[in-house]
Amino acid sequence: GAEVFKMGLWIALPLIAMLLFVNMMLGVIARVAPQISIFSIGFPITLSVGLIGVMFTLPLLQGPFTAALEQMLMLFR
Repeated sequence: GAEVFKMGLWIALPLIAMLLFVNMMLGVIARVAPQISIFSIGFPITLSVGLIGVMFTLPLLQGPFTAALEQMLMLFR
């Protein structure tokens, strides 16, 4: 169970960090300019940044997926 959790965190960590940064910047924007409705612009911005992040990080995930599959095959042998 620990190995599965470690691999999942290793694969998801870049996107989690990117979305955390986006949410922090949206918090700063909401604090600086309170007249901007952060709920109306926050969701589309977060969604688009998440999808763009998946698009750019998907080719880089070949290494972690290959390592995870090799590790699972070693456990089954």
